[in-house]
Amino acid sequence: MPDHDEGAEVVRKKWNESFQRKLDEKPRQFAWQSEIVNRYMIANYLDGASVSMYLKRYLGDKVVKRGLEVGGGLGKQALQCYKMLNAEQFDVLDISDFSVAQGNAIAKEQGINVRYAVSDLNKDPLPTNQYDLIIASGSLHHIENLEHLFEQIGRALKPDGVFFANDYMGPTHMQWTDDQLAIMNQLLAVFPDEYAKVRHRDDQVGKEVTRIPLEIFARVDPSEGVRAAEIFDVMRDHLDIMDIVPIGNTINYEMLRGRIHNFDDADTKDAFILDLLCTFEKILLDRGVISSDFNLVFAKQKIR
Repeated sequence: MPDHDEGAEVVRKKWNESFQRKLDEKPRQFAWQSEIVNRYMIANYLDGASVSMYLKRYLGDKVVKRGLEVGGGLGKQALQCYKMLNAEQFDVLDISDFSVAQGNAIAKEQGINVRYAVSDLNKDPLPTNQYDLIIASGSLHHIENLEHLFEQIGRALKPDGVFFANDYMGPTHMQWTDDQLAIMNQLLAVFPDEYAKVRHRDDQVGKEVTRIPLEIFARVDPSEGVRAAEIFDVMRDHLDIMDIVPIGNTINYEMLRGRIHNFDDADTKDAFILDLLCTFEKILLDRGVISSDFNLVFAKQKIR
């Protein structure tokens, strides 16, 4: 793997390009971009609430004057929380200077008090005792120095502050377990060709999932899933975890990655297949055959 500074520049470049693609509205790539898959998650994991509404329900009548999103990119979650919670101010930190510039332009245009700044969360400090709420949405699995970040989050929270994460916490660098690979590949083997076309492989039919070689991560994005499997353990060392809410995608994330565009949410047959895949995955989770790779986590300062 490259050293940190070299790796940080690779990551910055990668995310600048990624956020530009998001603005260009490229076709969907991931399972949760399907209305059917998202609706299943809401109904079967989150008691009928979206992720943002689940957070609001969890916070109850807690007043959030100042919030922070770490690794927020274009700040979608921060913008929702700022408006939904009637916050006075929300800060967004991200390594991508492109997303920070875009975010500040959007905030200025909308006349809202959401402030974006460039930050390397692996080494930069956070202000002490400032935030009622800190959120991380899909960013923790990109952090190598988890010890530093969680220590900073603990310090940055007010004594009654809440940390909320919505993230991938599965195998590091997406090195899928033997059980995951076996289940995904047995399911893909029975996919008709029209459902097995892979977007990032020029729509070639792909009916096998393999572990991505580590050298590809080093070249494309060394931060991707860099210590994902350690997130819970390191978080527990620095914060008190109050609740963990599993939301699945242990099988469907990789199996449907690049294939989800083959399914039309409005088509009855396609919707049935997606519902069936989601149901099968949840049965495996409920029976302890697999664990949840994606989770919502609520935590607070650790009392020492």
